[in-house]
Amino acid sequence: NPQRNWGGMMRKLDTNDFEQANIEYIEFWMLDPFIYSREEADAADYGGDFYINLGEVSEDILRDGKKFYESGMPVDGSKSYTYTQWGKIPTQSTVTYAFATTSGSRALQDVGFNGLTDAEEQEFYKSAYLDQIQGKVNQAVFDSIFADPARDDYHYFRGSDWDEMRAPILQRYKYINNPQGNSPDSDSRSESYDTSYKSTPDVEDINQDYTLNEYEKYFQYRVSIRPEDFVVGNNHIVDKREYSQTWRDNTKSTVTWYQ
Repeated sequence: NPQRNWGGMMRKLDTNDFEQANIEYIEFWMLDPFIYSREEADAADYGGDFYINLGEVSEDILRDGKKFYESGMPVDGSKSYTYTQWGKIPTQSTVTYAFATTSGSRALQDVGFNGLTDAEEQEFYKSAYLDQIQGKVNQAVFDSIFADPARDDYHYFRGSDWDEMRAPILQRYKYINNPQGNSPDSDSRSESYDTSYKSTPDVEDINQDYTLNEYEKYFQYRVSIRPEDFVVGNNHIVDKREYSQTWRDNTKSTVTWYQ
């Protein structure tokens, strides 16, 4: 169900003329996603679709028709912002995509695409969200939601807290793509090492042309991610590689990578 289970990523194309650049294909290697479910009785219930869109894709991540860029959020106490249904949007003209360097400014700018700190989210979403769920979930769940209503807080894959709870790989990377706090400066780091994901602000401007592109004009390619469709020669699958692994308990298993 794509309404409940969906994920996507986008990046700019450095080349827009594939013929001139002699680019003939896009290559992906995918580990068999059905390693554990393929032999189950309900194996046919697992699966989905993988779409590749090449062309112009809207940069308006939070659909409001306004370009958000973290470095535009004021750090001097001024009111150079406006509110949308999502949060705050800077109103000053874009000069450059770079964080302010004054002390304490990073915490005011590295706030994610809604322009709100956690404390501001708790106030902004109070009546429309927090008040509606309070009493409908147990207190522990509510406290977790209240701490970060937008669920956009970043956490590096390393961390003393992760180590203390012996967190597995998937848990360590669960928040790696979240935008709020993903560019901490030396004053706001919680560890003795660099925990930043990036050093530049998050902006709704993938190709960095200082404008907000809202067009949706692209070529679309679909790959079926279902056990019965993972066949070389069909479904855009051109090759596969099998790899056998011996584990610590001397058991062996074979996994397949698809191209």
